[in-house]
Amino acid sequence: MFTKHLYTTIIILAITLNNFCQNKYYLNKENKKFWSEDVLSWDDFSENSHIGIFSELKYYMGYRPILRRLHDTTFQFTEVYLYMDRKLSWVHPLLKNKYTLRYHQITFDILELFRRKIQYEFLKTSFVYYDAVFKDQITICENYINEFRNDVQMGIDTLQLNIWEEKIHKELQNYPSNLLSIMKENPGKFGVYIGFGKSSTTNNLNKYLGDGTSFTMMVDYSYKKILMNASLITNSYRLHQLLVGSKLNYPPRTGANINLYSLNIGYNIYEGKKVRIYPYIGAAHITFATRIARLNRSNYTLSQVDVVGGIFIDIKWIKQMSFLQKNYYYTSPNMSGSYFALVTRLSISSSAPIQFSNELKGSVINFNIMIGWDSKKLKLKKILQNNTTY
Repeated sequence: MFTKHLYTTIIILAITLNNFCQNKYYLNKENKKFWSEDVLSWDDFSENSHIGIFSELKYYMGYRPILRRLHDTTFQFTEVYLYMDRKLSWVHPLLKNKYTLRYHQITFDILELFRRKIQYEFLKTSFVYYDAVFKDQITICENYINEFRNDVQMGIDTLQLNIWEEKIHKELQNYPSNLLSIMKENPGKFGVYIGFGKSSTTNNLNKYLGDGTSFTMMVDYSYKKILMNASLITNSYRLHQLLVGSKLNYPPRTGANINLYSLNIGYNIYEGKKVRIYPYIGAAHITFATRIARLNRSNYTLSQVDVVGGIFIDIKWIKQMSFLQKNYYYTSPNMSGSYFALVTRLSISSSAPIQFSNELKGSVINFNIMIGWDSKKLKLKKILQNNTTY
């Protein structure tokens, strides 16, 4: 058993060290040129006249998980990277002409095209299949480059160079380099919130109950600008004075609760990077009960259905977009990512005038601060591919 655990530990350490070394080498940009930096020039190649009258473009392509922060959003995805090695790429001095350079540039363009294709395939695929997808696409890419080399005769056939250059540029336009440009947000969003706050009452309710504390739970579903909300607000009070009436006889300091169970609908009137605002209106089932009644197992509860209204002000603190499919053996071509945000919600609400009894009349006003999160799925846009056979 000890030996088995020891082997497992050694394997994990080896994998960790290997990933660390790969990432460290990748992050070191000395002698590396990425496709997005600029077109190739002969300054990216070293001269070598000892191997033969030839030239060679050395490149590396791979993938790795990455976290990248842009403004207030963290992006989590598997990045497919590509770069040429300036140190190992070389050219014979006699071949330093514009045709040979165009040949290498188009080769680099083909590599960038397949880098984007692999990135796109990763967005549709569970990570357990990444290695197989990568190897398959690299094989197709190598065959494609060989076909290109045969057609252009290593850059000698300028007509074929023009044809291939135009064809690859069109295909590059079908696969955008920006990851976000091939994703679209699902218009539906789900959220959960919980918090505490202060409750105030008006008219006779204020005479007997005054102010209290409240506990709130909410569930949201929003579609575009429309918000559908279900909430529970529990307000706790203590009676200021003797409450006597029909079926009511409670001494001062008796604990009491007013609960609001409401279904609301709101509309997004403002959506910024950090703040969004929803005024809303809804219907609530409102109940009044004292703790004495509960302790005595009394079923006597005053209730009423009424209208509630208010406003939600949401402040988004942490936002994250993940493009990693976390399922192991199931792939979804439509749902390829998720959005998550940590949100602080300020809720201000008021009920219409309530009349539990002749003695208990008034409105309930709530001020609550909640913490919660909302999330939505990200869909992968369909890419229109050219009628090209690989």
